[in-house]
Amino acid sequence: MKRLTSLAVLGVAAVYLLARQAAPHVARAESAAPCNDERDTLIVEYTTYRVNLRPVCVDFTRDAHSEHFTFAELNGGDFPWAILRGDLLRGLENIRARNGDAPLRINSGYRNPRHNAGITGAARQSQHMYGTAADIASTETTWQVLHDHAKGSNACVEPLDVSGVGHVHVDWRGPCPSRW
Repeated sequence: MKRLTSLAVLGVAAVYLLARQAAPHVARAESAAPCNDERDTLIVEYTTYRVNLRPVCVDFTRDAHSEHFTFAELNGGDFPWAILRGDLLRGLENIRARNGDAPLRINSGYRNPRHNAGITGAARQSQHMYGTAADIASTETTWQVLHDHAKGSNACVEPLDVSGVGHVHVDWRGPCPSRW
């Protein structure tokens, strides 16, 4: 009986982890234990700024990175913690590879809610706060090429008339808004 109970608990844990991976943006109702560090302040910001995500301690990282993108360049927030989803890291690497492996400069990656609120024109539910978005520096010459590489990497890409030529906003939120 004990073995069956253990398997049932493992089954519930596996379902929970799969659900979190499949829908990381869905607000969670469970009450989380305090992190006992700066992440507690970050978590409160998500409620204060009415972000539709209720992160818990394990959602934050101090060192997530990929082969060509460091934690420091992807964390545009005010804390040494960030939410950086695997889809974002893989997507950026894919864009770089499609761009002939040329280095890309990230203008903005993760933003904590208070930081995001201080940016003129930032969306109230910006994907930067969900750990799924980055702004890649661009020019009039490179914007369309980066846009096309991002679309080829299954990214949602903000239209040029919204973003302007200074950056290509890319995110991996799931279904993209129309025109994206």
